[in-house]
Amino acid sequence: QKMNQDLVVELLRDEETLEQIVFEAWDFGGQDIFYSLHHLFLAQGVYGVLFNMEWLAPGGDEGKREGALSFLDFWLNSIYLHTQDKKGECAPILLIGTHKDKVGEAEQHAEISRVLGERFGKSMALTAWRSVETYADAPGGVPLCFFPVDNTRGQSDAAIAAALRAVEGAARRSDAIQHEVPLAWLGFYDRIKEDTRVCVGLGDVKLIARECGLPVSKRLGLDAEVRGMLSFFNKLGKLMYHEDPSLCDVVVLRPVEMLIPAFTAVIREHKGLHQTAETMAVARAHPSEWRRLMDEGVLDTRLLEVLWKDFGGLRGVLLQLMHKFGLSVPVVDGRGASHR
Repeated sequence: QKMNQDLVVELLRDEETLEQIVFEAWDFGGQDIFYSLHHLFLAQGVYGVLFNMEWLAPGGDEGKREGALSFLDFWLNSIYLHTQDKKGECAPILLIGTHKDKVGEAEQHAEISRVLGERFGKSMALTAWRSVETYADAPGGVPLCFFPVDNTRGQSDAAIAAALRAVEGAARRSDAIQHEVPLAWLGFYDRIKEDTRVCVGLGDVKLIARECGLPVSKRLGLDAEVRGMLSFFNKLGKLMYHEDPSLCDVVVLRPVEMLIPAFTAVIREHKGLHQTAETMAVARAHPSEWRRLMDEGVLDTRLLEVLWKDFGGLRGVLLQLMHKFGLSVPVVDGRGASHR
C-alpha cells in the first residue's frame, strides 16, 4: 500500500523541530587571488559583508575610505550577480561594521550609514543594495543600513544579537525555507550526506534516488525528476550539478572537499610560504612548463599529473569545471600542443 506522505509529515509535526533552522557558515577568503573561486559557492543564503568602521569613520584616511567602499561595491555586485532570481532580486545581505570598540559613537555610526547609502543608492550595486537588511533599533534612534559590532563582547553586544535575529528572519522568509519539496527528496539528501564519496556518476545517483522512493511524479519519470531535484539542490549549494553536455553525467557531492584543494593547487601564490611538496616536485619534473605557468599563466596539462595526483580519474571533470566557471580556457600554441 502506498504511504501517504502528507499524513506522515502531519504525524511528525513537532513544534520545536519546525521552529529550528540549521545554519552552515561559510567564510570566503578575502585575498584577491581567490576572488575568481568565490562564484563557485555563491548560492542562495544570507550574506554578511564585513568592513572595518575605522576606514569609513569621519575624519579617516581618504584612501582607506575609498578602498573600503570599492571592496563593498565588489561584494554587493558579486552577490547580486550570482544569487539573483527570475524577479531580479538577490539573496539577503547584512553589512557589518567591526571595531565598535574604536568607533563607538552613535553619531559616527549614523554618518557611516549616510555614506553607505549615498554611495550604493546610486551605484551599480543599487539592486543588491535593496536587499540589505537594516538595523532599525540602533542606539540613537536613527535606523542604520549596517550593524556596528564589537566582536570582543559576543552576543552581549546588542548589534550582534540584532544581526543574528536579522539573519534568522531573512532565512525564514527565503524561498529556500518556504519551498515545499517531496519527502523523498529530503530522504535522498540525507542519503548523500552520509556518502563518503566526493563525486559520483549520474547513474549511481539514480540508483540512490530510486531506493529513496523516486520518482514521486510518474508523469516526469525518474530521469527528469532526478535532474530537477539535482538542479534544486545545486541552487541551494548543497551539491554541484550542471546540465552541460560535458558535465551532465557527474554529480559533485562534496564541492568544497573536491574543488578547493584542486583549484587552489593551480590558482594561488606559489612562492615563499605557499610552496608545497607538489609544486616543488612539478617544478623539478617539468621546469619549462612550470616557468610558463608562473610567467604567462599558461597551464600545460602535464603539470596536473603531479598537482592533481590525488584526484586520479577526476582530472578531466575538474578541467571541465574550471572551463565552466571561467577559471581557464583551452588554448593551442603554434606547435599544436594543448595548454590551459
